[in-house]
Amino acid sequence: MAVTKEDIKELLIFTKGEKKGIIVLIILIILVIIFNQFSYLFYEEKPDDFDE
Repeated sequence: MAVTKEDIKELLIFTKGEKKGIIVLIILIILVIIFNQFSYLFYEEKPDDFDE
């Protein structure tokens, strides 16, 4: 599941004015960083017959 800009905008609107909004944004950023690390490892170990 990829996180799109629309999803982030919806989260921003949903958490706007809430005290938990900042915490949700921090968690979202951490999840994106972790996902980027895993996808980087995935692309590094990608098989050679993957390019078509």
